[in-house]
Amino acid sequence: MSKHSVLVQWSEDDQAFIAVVPELKGLSAFGDTPEDAVRELSKAKKLFLEVFEKDGEEIPEPNVLKIREFPE
Repeated sequence: MSKHSVLVQWSEDDQAFIAVVPELKGLSAFGDTPEDAVRELSKAKKLFLEVFEKDGEEIPEPNVLKIREFPE
């Protein structure tokens, strides 16, 4: 599993949950539940990244959450 971000939102237009990887423009999948959308996205992402590698494209780095401690 890659460390890329996954965002899942409800789409009124599609009447389905849409899952996207913000770092990989154009990659999305949908499902009847958030879990279905993420499962479909995982399959699509695998193929998407295989094509990137085959074409010699640079795969965008994942966005990483950096948690800082705040002084009390």
